[in-house]
Amino acid sequence: MPACQFNTILCWLLFTLPIVSATNIRLMGGKTPYSGRVEVEHNGVWGTVCDDEFTVNSAKVVCRMLGFTDMGLAEVVPPRVFGPGSGVIMLDGLNCTGHEEDVANCSHNSWQTTDCSHKEDIGVNCQTHLRLTSGNAITIHDGQVEVNISGVWEPICSDNFTLSEARVVCGMIGFSFNGAQLTSSHTYRNTFSPISYSCHGAEKDISLCVRRNTSTCFLSSAASINCRTPIRLVNGTSSQSGRVEVEYRGRWGTICDDGFDDLEAKVICRMLGFSTNDAKALGGSNYGEGTGDIVVNEMRCIGNENDISECKSSDWMSQSNCKHMEDASVECKTEVRLSDGPTRYAGRLEIQNNSVWETVCSDLVDNKTAVVVCRMLGFEGGNISVYYDGRFKNGSGSMKSHGYDCQGNETDIANCKSTKTIVSCSTRLSAAFNCYSNTPIRLQDGTTMFNGRVEIYERENAANGYWREICYDQLTIQDAMVLCKMLGHPNVHPRTFNAYSQYNSYGRFSAMSSIGCTGNETDISGCTPSNQWALTYCSTSNRAAINCAQKSTVRVADGPSIKAGRVEILYNGTWLGICRQRLINYNYYDITAHDINIICKHLGYNQSGYLMSEVQPRSKSVVRNLDCSSTEGDISDCKSDTWGVEYPCDQAAIVCNSSVRLVNGSSERSGRVEVLHQGRWGTICADEFTNREAAVVCRKAGIRLWNASVLDDSPFGFGNHGNLLKNVSCKSSEHDIGECQSFPWNETSCVDGNVATVFCQVLETPIRLLGGKTPFDGRVELQFKNDWKPICYRGYNGKISTDVLCHLLEYNFSRDSTYTTNSDYSNSLLRDLQCVGNESDISLCPSSDWGYTYCSYYGLTINCLSPINIDGGFTQHGGYARVQKNGLSDYMCADNLTAETQAVMCKMLLNVTRVYEVVKEPYFKPGFATNILVDNILCSGTEEDYQMCPSSNWDYNTKCKNPALIRCNTPVRLTDQKNMYTGTVEVYLNKTWSNICFHPIRKDEHATMFCRMLGYNYGLANARNVTAYIKSNLNLTCNANTEDIDKCVSIKKSFCDSILAITCQKDELVG
Repeated sequence: MPACQFNTILCWLLFTLPIVSATNIRLMGGKTPYSGRVEVEHNGVWGTVCDDEFTVNSAKVVCRMLGFTDMGLAEVVPPRVFGPGSGVIMLDGLNCTGHEEDVANCSHNSWQTTDCSHKEDIGVNCQTHLRLTSGNAITIHDGQVEVNISGVWEPICSDNFTLSEARVVCGMIGFSFNGAQLTSSHTYRNTFSPISYSCHGAEKDISLCVRRNTSTCFLSSAASINCRTPIRLVNGTSSQSGRVEVEYRGRWGTICDDGFDDLEAKVICRMLGFSTNDAKALGGSNYGEGTGDIVVNEMRCIGNENDISECKSSDWMSQSNCKHMEDASVECKTEVRLSDGPTRYAGRLEIQNNSVWETVCSDLVDNKTAVVVCRMLGFEGGNISVYYDGRFKNGSGSMKSHGYDCQGNETDIANCKSTKTIVSCSTRLSAAFNCYSNTPIRLQDGTTMFNGRVEIYERENAANGYWREICYDQLTIQDAMVLCKMLGHPNVHPRTFNAYSQYNSYGRFSAMSSIGCTGNETDISGCTPSNQWALTYCSTSNRAAINCAQKSTVRVADGPSIKAGRVEILYNGTWLGICRQRLINYNYYDITAHDINIICKHLGYNQSGYLMSEVQPRSKSVVRNLDCSSTEGDISDCKSDTWGVEYPCDQAAIVCNSSVRLVNGSSERSGRVEVLHQGRWGTICADEFTNREAAVVCRKAGIRLWNASVLDDSPFGFGNHGNLLKNVSCKSSEHDIGECQSFPWNETSCVDGNVATVFCQVLETPIRLLGGKTPFDGRVELQFKNDWKPICYRGYNGKISTDVLCHLLEYNFSRDSTYTTNSDYSNSLLRDLQCVGNESDISLCPSSDWGYTYCSYYGLTINCLSPINIDGGFTQHGGYARVQKNGLSDYMCADNLTAETQAVMCKMLLNVTRVYEVVKEPYFKPGFATNILVDNILCSGTEEDYQMCPSSNWDYNTKCKNPALIRCNTPVRLTDQKNMYTGTVEVYLNKTWSNICFHPIRKDEHATMFCRMLGYNYGLANARNVTAYIKSNLNLTCNANTEDIDKCVSIKKSFCDSILAITCQKDELVG
């Protein structure tokens, strides 16, 4: 101190100016350089410091040496926290006052003189106590910032907390300050740290920032940050591959490949915003050796971490034996997908960029790009298609501003060169790929190679997949069009079926959802359904089948004309016959008119056809069990067994009907013969045209019973259509001109120029009615070829034909004839009877061909009489008469009812003829209220129908109140009446009223019968005898169930002394 006495200024400088530390010092083993085991350097050697006599004052000196100014933060950390060091123990007994600038200035033992072991190596923490916690914190590097002031943890208010402060905090807790991010806090607090900070961002501790006292926090939320590790890939083939480098403590370094595998690669790819799928780790400096520090060694990740700082590892920047030849590398696969297509391997190209999916302009890709994308998706070896038409829409994401220039051998699209940046996409359409544009499909259980149940192979990847089927109700014609193209049988009019109904084929595999084709696609994987193919449910009996066949080639061979012969179908280069019969419930039946009509349509004839006698077959290969429904568009749509199988059977030969007309004749039954062929009418040459040919013509002209003759010299002209047939030779029994030997069915010339002309004299067709109540009603039968047969009700046109039948029977009594069906159905003569109303014979009415026709409907019944019913009656013989005319039906008035009118009506009702007398009994049944349609019908008694009788107007214009009561039983009355229910019985027989002999044994039976006949309640009828004044009376033998005395066992004239009187129960007329 003597020097201070001589130089005051020098002493002031010594105590006030900071003294630069001459000793190097560091803290090791902590997360940051400012917290750890104390190590000092002396004479070029680093060593630890023993904890003997080491106090917080010594810690303050250490922190000052490291650049800290707030010594209040310095704290002593026990040896166990940072662990033992290695090498020499440099200082022991270090004891500072706290004001020193260098530990060398403190009291201590001689350098490297100690009795301590490394278990006593002391540690120091110079940093502000700070942590990330609470809030949204899910990792050690993410959370709200809290500081410990005076032993209490409090959050820092987010007011004015910027990225600069976040950088300082991240550096303090051992992360790179360059990875700092501000995050939002969802935790709201009432209390916060009273101190806030304003930093530049490069401070080593928040205590070195400007401090402000804060009394309020306006946002009421804590500052929250995320301290991410800065990481990059260097020297790779793209931004998604390369050597891994991390920034730590402001410097970039590498990661050692010890223990480094795909789990670590996954975390790094996630940090870089790339897909974690198939992330690949590479060692041995695959992308070259790095420089600088090897920051991380022995990294161990689970794979789901968001930052490598969450993984286990050796202390970052710790000593290791790694060299840069062991630098770790990573390849991050680009995440690509094909969207809005029917499958995972077809759709709009989308590429993930930092969790955002982007599309690519269709201008900027080609087939090589598609090859790379399909390889990335695991779909190799397919027939790849690139779609430039925007069929899968543009999607909702943004479009990349560049395209790709690939060689096709890249494993990732990121390895392709990027094409030039474009301002806009000229097509404005997104690129789309199909990795398997040739989907395997097949048809099962069909009858030909062109049809069957559809099975589709849905790929999972290049090696695997599953067979699927389609629900019948989800398959459209447009889908079928595409399927047929894929099968190599393109057809713009394919047919779809229920596989079970058409081919008796159940599904075998799971069903997939709708295909969604427009019909223009070449493969179903290029179709655009509303949703991607997925499994759906429908029963195995509801699977889709298709028929891709074009119109089948059909011919008739070895027949008498081009319209008749053995049926043959060309299939796979071979002509097949058709078996004449098919098996139904273990019995064989001829093929039907439906089958034949389909064949005729194939031959170009719109008319129906029929079977003819067998023609010798040529081919053993046949179509068995042909079953058409008449709705098919092609014969291959009909049900059958598999085509082309060899099977011995009688083969079908058919005739396709011709349309024949008689032109310019003197009546509809004569004229020049013209035949319709392929839409053109033509004549027949008269050469060798005889009555045999004329008979066939008359039959085809719709005349079924005739006497045919040929008229010479073309009396009805030659026509303007040209000659169609030159030579025709018939046996007269043929049903059609095509069944005759005939040719050429084309333009020809006649030898003498004359054309065939015929006269078809119509013969009368016998008609009868059977099983009716009267001769004028019943089941209709026609006589044809000496046999009586009914008419099938199927196709009957009703009233018009009924009137024609009644007219031909000469039963044209009524305008209101009726028709119905009966229960007699079997083989009928004809069906589809469609008279027009003016025919002179029933054979002239249009109908099916006459012959034995199976009728699945009831037979035809007609009634040529006017409708008549008796309502409210007591038996079938009596009641109130309901009549009809011109479709109006109601009751007639009782006031002018005559016995003659009653006789006509009773004959119509019961077909009984007797002399009637109107019994003067009450005609009105109490409670039977009705409308009166006609005042009077005045018959003479000889008419067959009341419509033949004169009458008043049928128009309800009447004042009559009581309906006419018709009694069709034997007239009966009571005389010597005590009242209307009691009296002596008289009956009207043989135009005479007679009494009835009293029979003591049968008296009650007779009383019951006569009460019933009178229309009274007969349940309590009783009889008594009275004296006969006239001895000749009627003696009856009847029983109680007899409804009329004409049904009695016997009626005889007899002499008797007593006659029958009765009393009927007093009641209304029995209804």
